[in-house]
Amino acid sequence: MADQAPTMNMGEVAGMLGCSLPTLRQRLKSEPDFPVQQKGDKGVPWVFDPVAVAEYERQQLTARRKEDEARAEALNAFQPGMFEDGSEGPKALSPQTEWAALRVVREKRKLAQEDGLLVMAPGVTALVAEMLTDLGQALDQAPADVVRTFNLPATIEPHLKAWFDEWRIKQFKSLEKKFRDRPGPEQKAMFG
Repeated sequence: MADQAPTMNMGEVAGMLGCSLPTLRQRLKSEPDFPVQQKGDKGVPWVFDPVAVAEYERQQLTARRKEDEARAEALNAFQPGMFEDGSEGPKALSPQTEWAALRVVREKRKLAQEDGLLVMAPGVTALVAEMLTDLGQALDQAPADVVRTFNLPATIEPHLKAWFDEWRIKQFKSLEKKFRDRPGPEQKAMFG
């Protein structure tokens, strides 16, 4: 008779994982990928492959560790200059106090955004880009509109167009210089 691979019952798996039977039952309900060789029922015991359970638990721990690292990285993004004056605040904050301070800062930002006092940079960038496009289209049409409105000779239209184009280039260069001189992500989005 061939050797059978070792198996475990629910009590043994709960002991291996360091949890209670109710906790293991809850995991079996909420985690459909939990490795089960045989589902239990009335008179039929649950059967598990210990190697598959150990591998599954390693994968779960690795995934949780990655989530924890991502969460910690997101919290660290709030650290520098988290207070309105640009300082990091007192150096000896307890983790609970630091977390409370971060929640306050986040809530202040949320309220400012809701009140229209704070607009996120991507939204402003998109709005400015749309406005500049509209302005460009209006300036393209302006020479013909001026000639038509004031009954000017058609020969003036190319000169007006050249003047508007020169003015547009000058204004764009001025705007580009202002944005390049200011730190922040807006200039990258608008000027590369």
